[in-house]
Amino acid sequence: MKKAVCLLLCALFLTALFSLSGCRKADGGVPFSVLAVGNDPDTRIDLWLDASANVYYLFLPADTDRSALTVLCGNRVEIDGAALTDGEATDLFAEKNAAVMRFGDREYSLIVSQSANVPAIFIRTESGSLDAIRADKDHKESAVMTVCENGGTTLSAAHLAYMKGRGGSTWLNYEKKPYNIKFEEKTDLFGMGSAKKWALLADAQPLARIKEPAALDLAREMSFAYTPEYRHVDLYVNSEYLGLYRVCEKAEVGGQRTDIPDLDDANAAANPDVKSAGLAYEIVRADGTVDTAEGTLLPGGRRAAAWENEPADIAKGYLLELTDHDGGGCGFRSPRGFHIELTSPEYATRNEASLIASLYADAEEALFSPDGRNAKGKYYTDYFDPVSFADMYILREYTLDHDAGNRSIFFYKPADGETLYAGPVWDFNATFALDYTTLGTSLNDPAALWIAANCYFSETTGTDGAGLDGILPSLFTALYRHEDFRAVVAARWAELSPRFDEAADKASALNKNLRAASLADRLRWGAPVGDTDVAALTEFMTARKAALDIAFSADGAMLYYDAGAGEGFAAESKILRVGDPVALRGVLEETQEQLRAEIENGVSVLSRIDTLITPPSDDYEFAGWNTKPDGSGETYQPGDGFTVTQTTTVLWAQWKKK
Repeated sequence: MKKAVCLLLCALFLTALFSLSGCRKADGGVPFSVLAVGNDPDTRIDLWLDASANVYYLFLPADTDRSALTVLCGNRVEIDGAALTDGEATDLFAEKNAAVMRFGDREYSLIVSQSANVPAIFIRTESGSLDAIRADKDHKESAVMTVCENGGTTLSAAHLAYMKGRGGSTWLNYEKKPYNIKFEEKTDLFGMGSAKKWALLADAQPLARIKEPAALDLAREMSFAYTPEYRHVDLYVNSEYLGLYRVCEKAEVGGQRTDIPDLDDANAAANPDVKSAGLAYEIVRADGTVDTAEGTLLPGGRRAAAWENEPADIAKGYLLELTDHDGGGCGFRSPRGFHIELTSPEYATRNEASLIASLYADAEEALFSPDGRNAKGKYYTDYFDPVSFADMYILREYTLDHDAGNRSIFFYKPADGETLYAGPVWDFNATFALDYTTLGTSLNDPAALWIAANCYFSETTGTDGAGLDGILPSLFTALYRHEDFRAVVAARWAELSPRFDEAADKASALNKNLRAASLADRLRWGAPVGDTDVAALTEFMTARKAALDIAFSADGAMLYYDAGAGEGFAAESKILRVGDPVALRGVLEETQEQLRAEIENGVSVLSRIDTLITPPSDDYEFAGWNTKPDGSGETYQPGDGFTVTQTTTVLWAQWKKK
C-alpha cells in the first residue's frame, strides 16, 4: 500500500510539473548511473532527462534492492544535499521517490519510479546505440542480453546474432518501437521453451498491453495447435529504459511452435554451398513466364528464391501469412488478389511456391463460389479446416479486429493432405476498438458485426499495384456467408462461451498486476488517449460477449445484399434474430473511376455498402432489391421495412437500362 501511494504521488507530481509529450533523452552524459542488480555492469541504468522540464528520472526494475544501489558518477552529485560516491553502494534511494539533485552548478528534480511484478531484460548492442536500427528497421546489429528476475540474474550476457526493428503500423506511427531478436543458440526465456527468434512487442497502442494478452489467453482455450506465449518485461537497451514490453514467441515452425516440417532446412541441405540470405528472387507470372528482376506481384504470380537444387519431397509443411501488401519476400498473390507471404519456407524454391500457390488458388475458388465448390468439384471445407477457422473467426469478431481477413492472419498446411488450418493467432493491438473508426465504419459498437458484414478491402491489379479491379471481402466474410460454416461457429461458441465470460475479469486482474510497470512506461512515453480507461475496456468486452450470444444463437440471422453475378455482396452489420425488422439500405451508383479516386486519396479498405454494390456498367441504374436473383420474387426499395424470416436472407440488386 505504501509503495502504491508513493507511486500515485509521484505520478501526480509529474503531471503537474511538466508535459509528458516533451520528454527526450539528454544529448550529453548523465549525472550518474546505477547497477540495478548487484555489481553486474550489464544491468547498468542511466538517468533519463526531460530537458524541457529540468527533470531527471531513475527507472528501476522490480528486483532492485533500493537500500544498496551501486552508483557510477564521474562528477560530484548531491541528492537532497548528500553526496554520492562513485562505485559505492548507497541507501539514499531506499525510500525516496522524489528528490532535489545538484549536478555541477544546477539543480534538477529527480523522480525515482520502480516497477513491480515483471522481470527485466537488459540488451547492449555492439555499437552502443539504437540509432542505426531506428533509422532502418531491417538493419541488424549483434548484441548481448541479460535477464533479471526473482532478485537475481537468470540469463547473463547471452549473445544475440542480431537485434532489428519489426512491425508495420506500430513501427511507422509510434515513437516506442518494437524489435526482433535472434540468439546465436536456442535459448529458453521465462520457461516458454528454447528458440532462437523472439519478438519484443512495444504495445504502443492504447491498452494493447491488456488487449493482446486477453486475446492470446482466450486462444489457448480454443482448437489451435499452438498459441504464442508471452511475458511482460521492463526493457533496457544500452542502459536506457525503453518501457514496458512483451517478449513473445514468434509465429514460426519447428519444435514447440507450429509443429510442421521446416522446408528451409531441406532447401539448405539440397544446396549445401549456398547461403539463403544472399539468394536472388525470381517472379513466376500467372502465364508461367519467369522474371528474374524484382517487381510487384500480380494475381496468379509468385515469388521464389533462386535455389539451384530442389529437395526431393516438397509436399511438406507450409506456414502462410495473409497480408494486405507485397512484402517483397517469397510468397504469392492469389487469383482474386490476396497477398500471401511464406513464413516457412522463408526462402521457397520455385516449385514450393508454385505448389502452395496452386493449392490456395483451388481453395479460394471453392470458398468464393456460390455453392462452395471449385471446378474440380471439391468443397471449400476440403481445404479450410472448419473448426480452426471458426475459432479464428470467433476470436477476431469478438475482439472487433479491424485487420481481420486481410492481414496478420496465419494459417498452415501440415506435411500430409491439402487441408489448411488457421493459426497461430497473432496481432491484436488494434482491437476492442472503444474509440476507433475506420473509413466511415465505427468499430465502437459492441452490438454490431464487423467481420461477417463489413470487412472488405480493395483489390488492385495494376503493374504498379495501383489499378482498381474490384472490392474483395475478407476470407472470414466469405466463410461466414456459408450457412454450414455459421453452424460450426454456433456450435463452437456454445462450447467456448463460458471462457469468454471470464475474459473481462482476467483483463482487470492483469491491469492491476501491471500497474507499477505501466506507470513507469507512461512516464517514459506519455499515455495514448484512452490508455488508462480499463473500466471502459472491460465493459466493452462484457457487452461484446452478450451481443455474440445472440448473433451465434440458433435463431441468429444474416441479411445479405448481393449485386448479382458475383460482383460483390454486403450484409447488415446490426445483429439480427429471426423476426427482427430492418429498414433496407440503398446503393449509390459509384463508378469504378470514383472508387479509384478514393484509393488514390488513401482509402485502402472499403467497407460501405455503396462502394460494394455497383452497377454492371455505367449504362445501368439501381432498380431495387428482390428476393430472387432473376427478379421474380418480392421487390423492395431502400428504406422499406423488411422482416427477417429465416437465418439466411439474400436480397438481390436489380438493374435496369438508363
